[in-house]
Amino acid sequence: MPDQKPLSFSEIYRSGLVSFDMILGVSKAMLDTISQAKSAALSDAPVLLVGETGTGKNILAQAIHNAGGRSKRPFCEVNCGGLHEMLQESELFGHTRGAFTGADKDRDGLLMLAQGGTLFLNEVGDIPASTQKKLIDVIEYKKFRKLGQDIESTTNIRAIAGTNRDLDSLRAKGEFRDDFYYRLNCFRIEVPALRKRKDDIPVLVDSLLREFSARESKNVSGVSPKAMSVLVDYDWPGNVRQLRFVIWRTVATVDSEMIEEEHVVETLELSDAKSPNTPLASLEEVERNYITKVLCLTNWNKTRAAEILRISRVGLNRRIHALRISEPA
Repeated sequence: MPDQKPLSFSEIYRSGLVSFDMILGVSKAMLDTISQAKSAALSDAPVLLVGETGTGKNILAQAIHNAGGRSKRPFCEVNCGGLHEMLQESELFGHTRGAFTGADKDRDGLLMLAQGGTLFLNEVGDIPASTQKKLIDVIEYKKFRKLGQDIESTTNIRAIAGTNRDLDSLRAKGEFRDDFYYRLNCFRIEVPALRKRKDDIPVLVDSLLREFSARESKNVSGVSPKAMSVLVDYDWPGNVRQLRFVIWRTVATVDSEMIEEEHVVETLELSDAKSPNTPLASLEEVERNYITKVLCLTNWNKTRAAEILRISRVGLNRRIHALRISEPA
């Protein structure tokens, strides 16, 4: 019988099995965050997780749920930034038949499905003011109405909210209600960006190597010191989420047991080009930047650079001329 591949972290999250022991971190910033989250797990009060996209707020939210008194009950998540206001309210509160166009039958929302458990409001800063007011009643009085229904329903949920937006700025502009903010802000936990916890990068890389080597059925056993230096020095605008996919792609494409500097540089080039916050460069710009970087890494040893690029030395000279790449003085 073939060996079963270990579950990926995404699969563990979907299965609801995330625990604090699975959240890797040796940096003071991350250890402080985990300590605060463990304290929050002992309470039933609302939690507000603040941090950039890709820092793992959803992972931390599930760990808090699983370590608390509601762990035997459902953990339900709604991405408040990905839904139109009407669909968002339907997802949260449910609706009755005929409540709006397309509502052809009664439907329970997450406030009912999460009964006794935890509701994670991901990207809570994107909730419109009208919905915020309704959620105040949920948090304060445990009551709500389905769309299209006059009678009140009750729910017993714990609220955890996450946001990558500056709620203080939204409050100043009148886009986020003060009364909603104060009810969520009982336990405020800052989830640090990866660039602020660089001591954790080697630990994360080691874990990701094991995960993706197993998933890709490859024996990629380590990262060279120079490659690790590139990973640690990088600012990671996409945080841990970006690191995961950089390691995954590198493992999937590398031909050796050791990830070298040039492998990391190539993958980071592609990662940057695909970042939604980065203007897309032309193919010529990407090629120019990558060849220049490889040449710099090899101290302009064209023979070695050509080997890394997997082209002939003549072909490299041709690309240098065509792309107008010049050796620094």
